[in-house]
Amino acid sequence: REVLPDLDDQMAANNYAPLLQWLRTHVHSKGRRFDTLSFTREVIGQELAPDALLHYLEERYLSLYTAS
Repeated sequence: REVLPDLDDQMAANNYAPLLQWLRTHVHSKGRRFDTLSFTREVIGQELAPDALLHYLEERYLSLYTAS
C-alpha cells in the first residue's frame, strides 16, 4: 500500500501492470537467493510479524461477526 497506494483501484480496473512490474523488480528477480525469512525481510524491510495479517483479518471479517 505504501508503494502502490491506488492498487485497489488499478485492480478493479483490471490494470495489473503496476503490480506485475513491482513483483518482477522486488520478488521475481530475487529467485531463490534468500530463504523465506531473509527474503521477506529484504522485500518489506522488517521482520515478519502477525500485525499486518491481524489488521487485514479484522478489517475484512470483524464486521461479519459483530453485526447484530
